Amino acid sequence: QFLGAVTETKPLMLVTEFLRGGDLHQYLKEKGSLSPLTAVNFALDIARGMAYLHNEPNVIIHRDLKPRNILLVNTAANHLKVGDFGLSKIIKSQHANDVYKMTGETGSYR
Repeated sequence: QFLGAVTETKPLMLVTEFLRGGDLHQYLKEKGSLSPLTAVNFALDIARGMAYLHNEPNVIIHRDLKPRNILLVNTAANHLKVGDFGLSKIIKSQHANDVYKMTGETGSYR
């Protein structure tokens, strides 16, 4: 959940809720694998988060979606949220339907 932003300093700093469960990378490293039901639920959580970003009036492109940037809401690991918007890009509504190409290992949009 977005709580606010610090705009007086560079770079811009976003303030979000604290999620106690750690990141998906560490979770997968510890667990080894996911049950099919858990994998589907995790995929749905990630898809919902990305759909929300892409359906805003000004589209937000994450540009660094990876397990380290997917956060577990709690230690029960029953819900995920997308985090780390440090490389994200806002696409103004008048350009939302333009085509953007991704290049590079973790990606960069043009």
